[in-house]
Amino acid sequence: MTPPVLLEINRLSVADTRKGRILLNDITLTLHERCCTAVVGESGGGKSLLCRSVLGLLPPWLRVSGETVFRGCDLQQLS
Repeated sequence: MTPPVLLEINRLSVADTRKGRILLNDITLTLHERCCTAVVGESGGGKSLLCRSVLGLLPPWLRVSGETVFRGCDLQQLS
């Protein structure tokens, strides 16, 4: 039996509005309760940027699009 979904990231992208660049493009990820998931990659690959975008901890010139749903609540819609 698959554990319940804890966090769903659907088509998440991050754009730098000052430089007109896409920093993360179309990331989709599902995390389940009671499961361990690792995000790995080379230095500068966007791991920290992904985590900060999920938590809403980006500077105002970085625009996030897509959907981040934590236990049924869309985090992108929260203040």
